[in-house]
Amino acid sequence: MRKAIAEYVELVGLKDGQRKDYLQLDGSRPPALTQNEIAKELGISTTTLKELLKLERNLIPELKEALDKGFISKTAALGICRVSWL
Repeated sequence: MRKAIAEYVELVGLKDGQRKDYLQLDGSRPPALTQNEIAKELGISTTTLKELLKLERNLIPELKEALDKGFISKTAALGICRVSWL
């Protein structure tokens, strides 16, 4: 789920400017969406969206794999993200 949501956010873009230059069929650029709009479209809470994006952006590949395989929980992975600066 984390990977799919991160890819979707990359495709639609966030209003804070984090988007690629994707064009619509008519050549215009689609408007970027807010996190609230993206969460609503995906049927998840804004908090869940933020957590999943944080994991995707901050975990090293080995920890992402451990999370995907169920060796660590989402809560543990978020805790690792919080203390990764130590």
